[in-house]
Amino acid sequence: MAFLIASIIVFNTIAFLIPKRMTRAEIYSTLLFASVFQLITDYYLVEKYQLYGYFVKGPEFKELLVFFGIFPAANTIYLNFFPVSGRKTSKIIYILAWSAFITLFEWASVKAGYFYYSGWKLGYSALLYPLILCVLAANFAFLRKLKRHG
Repeated sequence: MAFLIASIIVFNTIAFLIPKRMTRAEIYSTLLFASVFQLITDYYLVEKYQLYGYFVKGPEFKELLVFFGIFPAANTIYLNFFPVSGRKTSKIIYILAWSAFITLFEWASVKAGYFYYSGWKLGYSALLYPLILCVLAANFAFLRKLKRHG
C-alpha cells in the first residue's frame, strides 16, 4: 500500500505543479474520456474475463484510490506534454517512452501487491499501451479541433 500512496502523492504533485499547456476544460474533458475508456476496458478485462485486478478478486473501495488517485494525474501529465505540433517521429518517441514508463510502473504495481494478473501478462500491456496512448492523444486532438471549429 505504501507504493500506491507514494505514487498518488508523486503523480498528483507533478500534475498540480507543472505549467499547464491545457485549459481546465481540456483537462476535464480528457479526464472524463480517459476514465470512461479505463472503466470500459477494466469492465471487460477484469469483470468479464478476469485477466487481472486490483488488490484481491472482486470489487473493493480501495480500487478507487487507483482510479481517482493515479489515472487522472498520469493522464494530465501525459497529455500536457504531448508534442501536439511536433513531428510524427517525436510523437512516436513520446508515446513509446510513456509506454515503457507505464509498463515499468505496472510491473512495480504487481510487485507492490496492489495489482495482480490471472491470465494477463506484462507483455500484453507493453503491446497495448502504445495503442491506448494513441487513443488518448487522438481524443485530445479531436477535442482541440472541436474547440477551434466551435
